[in-house]
Amino acid sequence: MGRYIRLIAFVAIVWGIAIVSVAQDEVYVFESGLQFTIPAGMTVDDSSGIPVIIMGEQTVMDVIAPEFISEDPDATLDAPLANVIDFILGLVGFEGELTEEEISRFVLEDGREVAGFDFTNSSGAIQSIFAIRLTDGQVGILNFRTLEDISQETVDAIVFVASSLRLPEETSNINSMTDAELALTAGLSESLTYDDSGVSFMYPENFALVYDGTPPATIGINEQILITLVDPNLVGMPAGEPIEDVAIFAAEQSPVSAEDFEPFDIGGREALIATTQTDEVYATLVLIRFSDETVGIMDVLTITEPTKEEIDYLRQIAASFNSASTEASITSNDLDEANDLFEQAMAVRDAGEYDEAIDLFTQAIELSPNLGLAYYWRGATYQRTGDVEAAVSDYRQALDIAEDEIQIRIDIADVYALYGDVESAIAELESFIEDEGDDALPDGQVDALAVYRQIANGEYVRAFYFSRANRLREYGQFELALASNQVALDNEPEDALLHSQRGVIYIEAEDIDAAIAEFTIGIEIDPLPVLFYNRGIAYSLVTTDLDAIVDKVHDYQCLILLADDSITQEQIDFAQQGIDRTIISSDDYKPITDPADCGA
Repeated sequence: MGRYIRLIAFVAIVWGIAIVSVAQDEVYVFESGLQFTIPAGMTVDDSSGIPVIIMGEQTVMDVIAPEFISEDPDATLDAPLANVIDFILGLVGFEGELTEEEISRFVLEDGREVAGFDFTNSSGAIQSIFAIRLTDGQVGILNFRTLEDISQETVDAIVFVASSLRLPEETSNINSMTDAELALTAGLSESLTYDDSGVSFMYPENFALVYDGTPPATIGINEQILITLVDPNLVGMPAGEPIEDVAIFAAEQSPVSAEDFEPFDIGGREALIATTQTDEVYATLVLIRFSDETVGIMDVLTITEPTKEEIDYLRQIAASFNSASTEASITSNDLDEANDLFEQAMAVRDAGEYDEAIDLFTQAIELSPNLGLAYYWRGATYQRTGDVEAAVSDYRQALDIAEDEIQIRIDIADVYALYGDVESAIAELESFIEDEGDDALPDGQVDALAVYRQIANGEYVRAFYFSRANRLREYGQFELALASNQVALDNEPEDALLHSQRGVIYIEAEDIDAAIAEFTIGIEIDPLPVLFYNRGIAYSLVTTDLDAIVDKVHDYQCLILLADDSITQEQIDFAQQGIDRTIISSDDYKPITDPADCGA
């Protein structure tokens, strides 16, 4: 696509709105009644019968009404915009072939479609043809030509004219007001309430609202401001959370820094504001304490640094953004109790009481259905208990609340892979790449995806099975941990560390005899210090057997004699304490002092 189309796409698609605050000069009216507004400082020459806007010394734009396109006034009625553009290209001498991929499409703030195509004409000028759907179904045309560099002011003027090209009943006073006048006169006369949460906000009637029934909603205030209003339930932070902590959380999802926030006066309730500049826009976050002690977020994008008038817009809307007193609202007491239950659930989860934790998470969710953290941690708890279906379901519920959370998508793939369904893990990560792009997946997960594909193809990857066995052991899933370890041992039966891992699993499963047997096999293969350390621990659990006590001391002595970089000082100290604290009253006991005596 050409440069001009890209600029238009930035204004109309990124902002999702095409209201342009260019002070009007005068309104041009065709005989049919179709009219458009001439931007201030520009003139119109209609001596040829078609009005031509003089936009600069080497820049002009024709405004073509439907009646000028064909002798039949209804020729463009409901016609595909691409067909109209193709017809106009034939009239202006374009010899190339128009393809759908070359057409830029966007939507004006009132919902009307626009399609555009640009090319370099035979005179070396950039030429752009824009087809604009009118409310009666016919099509108007803007034919733009320039030999000059295209400035932002030119882009603004083109979008302004496109927005103002309308039938008489469509005429609005939006374009007749400057930013300053809008700031001084606009009242917050319109309101919206989110059905699920009961949260509401107000906005001026002249401004565009984009809302499909699923929060968050977005409002556009001229071409300078686009505001997305995220209610506390979508934020997912507990009621009463310090607003500074919410700032840290919000900054992780935004270009702004947590250190950039400063107090923002909205007439009483606590609020913070921060603004930073990116390559293309200014990003602003406003955090608002709601009456139920939760915090909502206004995510603001502006093309230029916000002016005082624009900050006043934010101040007015932020002051109206609050919990609504509707039957759908979650009460402050409910949120407080949900937060208390969540904290209790986390505490018992940390203590390993998973069933109780799941019950407490469930109670918190019943009180606050959009508490994303409760879904996430209940899912993580189900993951530890081996309930894959419930874990994935809760992770997806959390993802619905925090749509752009990469980690949740990774966790979904991880729980599948952990419990042996690598095909579903692959599908989850490939779906994420399809949604977000090739570069969206962190490097570590790119490597994980490659491993999953190897496993799915029947290849053996030692690190995968070794790591999975350790994690399943940590979760108390001993049978599954032993099964993963066995796959590795089947491929590498002479790997002493795999036998050490198997022995540790048996210790935690309280099968001490099996653990000692595995450590002994490992030592016979390769007398590694870690095997003596682990077998010494296993022997120490057989407290009534004198031979086991002697064997424990011997293993600790061998650990110290054979210690290398794989053994920590903490492990050496632990072994020495085990030796020092053991009293052996037997004439048969002899300490081991020569590494050569260390064996099975």
